[in-house]
Parts: sequence; C-alpha cells; structure tokens
Amino acid sequence: VADVLAADGAVVRRMASSSLFDMTQGLRMKTSGLNTQADFIIIGEEGWTLAKGAWVPMPVEQLQQSLESVVADRYVYDQNAREFECPGEVTFEGKSYRGFVFRQKIGTLDTRVTAYFDPASYRPVATVSDADVNGYRLAITTRYRFDPAIRIEQPEEKASSP
Repeated sequence: VADVLAADGAVVRRMASSSLFDMTQGLRMKTSGLNTQADFIIIGEEGWTLAKGAWVPMPVEQLQQSLESVVADRYVYDQNAREFECPGEVTFEGKSYRGFVFRQKIGTLDTRVTAYFDPASYRPVATVSDADVNGYRLAITTRYRFDPAIRIEQPEEKASSP
C-alpha cells in the first residue's frame, strides 16, 4: 500500500498492489489504483499481460524490462541501497521485530526504508519506505505473507479471467 500524505498527515491518495511469488515457478503482479503497471505473469523467460479481460503474450520490450527488474533471489528490494543501520529491536504495528534501515534511490526518488524481520525465522514481515515528493510525504508499506499454497500457472491466452 502506498499513501500520499499532505503536510497535516491526511491521506491524499492511496494506491495498492499485490504480488504473488512462487519461487519454484514464477510471479504474478496484480495492481489496483496504480495506472503505471498492468496485471502480469512471468514464468521462466515467458510473460503474459491481462488486456481487456484476456491473457496475451507480453511484448518483448516489456518482458525484458520486467525480467531485469524482478528480484527473485531475495525478499527485500535493496538495489542502490546505502547508509545501513541495524537498530536491533523495533516495533511495527504494535509488535517487536528485528529492524534494518537503509536509504535507497529509485530513479529520482530518495527513500528511507525500514525493514522488519521476524526474530525467530528471520523472514521479512514488512518494509516501510518514506520519501518526500513535491511537498507531500510518500509512505509505502509492503507486507509479506508466506503461503506454501501459492502456485503461479501459465495463463490460457483466451481466458477471460486468471
């Protein structure tokens, strides 16, 4: 969930997206409230987008760009990370976790990321990225849920739904 906040803290705009990763098969990213990214599936070196209710092969340029930006070997996106801190125990939504903080530049956006990890399993629980953009504060919260039942399957290109 990404919130655009005014100076008084009021939510000006809320955007949401979800991603499913089957680390043995592929990924599916489904967005709502974001106009910049379509619903898509990538399995291996093949990709599909949902266009007008039907799955169609992803254009080569879009597939190459997606393959370059997909991070399948780690859970927390940390490209261009710097200024690392390890504050130890931190609180997120009322619970204690192990914390890790870093700064990250994505395009022109400079963010401060706080990552929260389960102290027993060391799996990520959430990340919160904060940035200032044109007088607004952007707060992006990513929550992780591990579910072994998730499976990404190749879509039928003529199907009307995934």
